[in-house]
Amino acid sequence: MEATPSPAPRLRVAGKRFWLGEEAQFLRVVTYGPFPHREGESPFPDRETLANDFRRLKRFGFQAVRLYDLPNEAVLGELEAQGIYFFLGIPWTWQVDYRREAHCFAEGERLLKETLEAMGGHPFLAGLLVANEIPAEMVRWMGRAWVADSLERLVGVAKAMLPDLPCGYATFPPTEFLCPRNADFYAANVYLEVMADWRAYLRRLHHFAGDRPLLLSEFGVDASTHGKIGQANLLSEAAFAAEEEGAAGFTVFSWSDAWHAPDGDGGDWAFGIVDAQGHEKLAAGALRATFEALGKQPALPQPKVSLIVCTRNGAPTLAACLESLRQQSYPDYEVIVVDDGSTDETSRILKGLRGIEVISQEPAGLSAARNEGAAAARGELLVYTDDDCVAPSFWLHELVSVLEREGAEVAGGPNVPFAPAAGLAGVVARAPGNPAHVLLDDVEAEHLPGCNLAVTKAAWGAIGGFDPQFRTAGDDVDFCWRLREAGYRLVFAGGAMVWHHRRGSLAGYLRQQIGYGRAEALLLAKHPERFRGGGGARWRGVVYEGLGRLGGRPGRLYQGVFATAGYPRLYGTSCAAPADWLGGVSVLALGLLASLASLLSIWFLVLAIPLWAAHAWPAFWQARSRVSVHEAGFRGRRWQVFLLTWLQGIARSAARLVGALAKGRLAPWEWPRVAWPQSLAPLPLLVGRVSFWNRSGVDRHAWLAAVLEELPGKGWQVEVDPGWQAWDLRLRARDPFQTEVMTATEYHPAGGRLLRIRLKLSLRVFCWALLVQLFALALGASLGLGSLLPLAGSMALSLGVLGAAWLRYRRLFYLVARLARQVGFH
Repeated sequence: MEATPSPAPRLRVAGKRFWLGEEAQFLRVVTYGPFPHREGESPFPDRETLANDFRRLKRFGFQAVRLYDLPNEAVLGELEAQGIYFFLGIPWTWQVDYRREAHCFAEGERLLKETLEAMGGHPFLAGLLVANEIPAEMVRWMGRAWVADSLERLVGVAKAMLPDLPCGYATFPPTEFLCPRNADFYAANVYLEVMADWRAYLRRLHHFAGDRPLLLSEFGVDASTHGKIGQANLLSEAAFAAEEEGAAGFTVFSWSDAWHAPDGDGGDWAFGIVDAQGHEKLAAGALRATFEALGKQPALPQPKVSLIVCTRNGAPTLAACLESLRQQSYPDYEVIVVDDGSTDETSRILKGLRGIEVISQEPAGLSAARNEGAAAARGELLVYTDDDCVAPSFWLHELVSVLEREGAEVAGGPNVPFAPAAGLAGVVARAPGNPAHVLLDDVEAEHLPGCNLAVTKAAWGAIGGFDPQFRTAGDDVDFCWRLREAGYRLVFAGGAMVWHHRRGSLAGYLRQQIGYGRAEALLLAKHPERFRGGGGARWRGVVYEGLGRLGGRPGRLYQGVFATAGYPRLYGTSCAAPADWLGGVSVLALGLLASLASLLSIWFLVLAIPLWAAHAWPAFWQARSRVSVHEAGFRGRRWQVFLLTWLQGIARSAARLVGALAKGRLAPWEWPRVAWPQSLAPLPLLVGRVSFWNRSGVDRHAWLAAVLEELPGKGWQVEVDPGWQAWDLRLRARDPFQTEVMTATEYHPAGGRLLRIRLKLSLRVFCWALLVQLFALALGASLGLGSLLPLAGSMALSLGVLGAAWLRYRRLFYLVARLARQVGFH
């Protein structure tokens, strides 16, 4: 009787990697398509060609293909027959203003549901990409937050139907910041042909990926530009660098030169690793050799490593931690466990272990235990983790490789929470205050958590190890600060992750935050220059936790003139998190006092409103940054994250304040600096939109050039966006109005272009102030507090301003239409 073949393992996401069964994968993917569309025919080749292509790409070492068109039965059958996984793209119309063309998004949602109903059970379906490269100018036109929310909605639909299916969105450098918060992985299409730039950008992308795997969803090299040898070399180097920098997968664009761009053919570009006739290029063999070499130990120095785990009553998680450390692929390391006076089952767990050195001591605290482990270490590199962490087998290899490549003395990676449940444990995992890294740039760190930290023994000894006064927390912060002050360099290893158990209960979480607050009081006494504003530590870098940055105000986006920057940058601030000075116990006390006083006077009630609002705002901001409303299994729990964030700010700041008072050292008070958004300066009166069409390939830049050429000579003052604003031009004439102009181009097949223009007419601030003053006088007159003359004057002035605004608005629309016709639109 013939044996039944075992079913293929489903691809899953855990931490920062893809997994097949229990094996972490560096996915090797190639794009298959997109192919030319013919009326009534499938864009894919015939079945014989499919079988031949899939056999060959598997022979080259590829595990999966990325599809841009919906596969037919022949494609699905051959993928299953050859054992090839596939990432599915949903081809809906995301290149247009689908916020206002709502039928486009509705069609995409319908197509997504139908596709998953038909193909969701395929054993080799690896993942879903809900869209691909929404143009940067359309993201700006529709609004970053709205576009992100629409993508989250699509991911939420997919997760509701297939909860275990990895889902994401394929972004690209102009919109690197755009990733659904409920996506399972971060996918990016990147074409950088200078390997130093490629490596640097991969490190940057790790910070956008956060807890999730980083999948390079497109990378291609044009053989007609670089030659076949150049293409082969660049693809091989890029694949090797992606694996070395901790990416979870690498996608080659493309399989064949017969690919077809959506707005036309591929031109003379030759990105395929086989030509249009199916003949192999040098790149195919080069990639096969590269894939075979991936994962092998590099020819870098491999120092002996001492893995140090400190535990106190860590029995529930200790065994899993030690078992993961015994499975490391690194060739030369030892494991040292320091038991800091545990009273639970820890000693029993440690008794039967072989190949692990156990040191027992009287309870002395975390820092003392870490120093004890370092004193017993025989390795030249000390690596610390916690008893509630689990390390994948590649962790130590990744960490040491980054340390050696960068030539630094200290390195650390992210700590990723285990997949949380939808209950209270999930709420705690999404609340702020968990161990986080603080980065000065894409590589250099200001702080690395002690649960994932490597330091040379020489650097450890040079600063005297950990400070024993830190018994439960704060030791790693003090340690990193002292290392930097001594001139040592700390680097971040984005791929060197460990899983870290978050607190599973409200009481445990609040105890942890109280401990952090007490530790901050000790840090304040030792490093007073690093504390300002009456709150927590003031970081010079940016705080990263989970899905993104937490420190400072949300950053400003530099998009380039007319939003044309190929690699925009999101700039943040280095000040303390707003919750430190708005969400703490001091603001709560002021709010309570003002509320009590309001019982006696209505004016104190008015005073209490902004205090309570200031207290609630950071909690909402933190909660909004961590939870997607479309996250499957977590709907309706955002209020719990809000409440937990509120409690966290009070508990941590109260513990810090009590500890600081006991030490006799308070942080100097400093009023926060407020930067009012420039968009609030002119207050809008009228907003209008207009669109124009052409089939000659003319885009918005021709219209903008016509405006810049004609208007300055006709008495208009034209200001060009320097790259930071949500408009292209600001127009002023000799009146109190100004107009912000934003443009976007929709690219349609056969050279069709749709120009969209938005005009926002505003009144300058001093005019608004005058109107408000006149309205106040009018109100007084209507209450019998003065003459009716101010009321009549105010009404006349208001009607005059509105009439003038309408005339200016209509004149601008005529001007816009005339210039559009002048450059070829209609």
